[in-house]
Amino acid sequence: MEKLNKGQVTWTELRKQYGSHVASAIAKIRKLNANLIPRCSKVDAQDRADLLRIDQKRKHALTEVAANYIKIYKQNCGGMKTKSAA
Repeated sequence: MEKLNKGQVTWTELRKQYGSHVASAIAKIRKLNANLIPRCSKVDAQDRADLLRIDQKRKHALTEVAANYIKIYKQNCGGMKTKSAA
């Protein structure tokens, strides 16, 4: 079974050990997995790209908020001078 899980068993070996119905079912599962893996990889890549775009927007928004805060702070408090210690 370990070799089966790793995909190291041929259809002929499966048929001899388990019968043609089981071997055919396993072959179908392998075919479906082979088709599904590239699709999942594409979705994963698209999700990573979407997350990157969201993170960039978040960072841009934070930078914009910080810049506005500094601008307002300088307008309101920039003219005030603190007393220097003698």
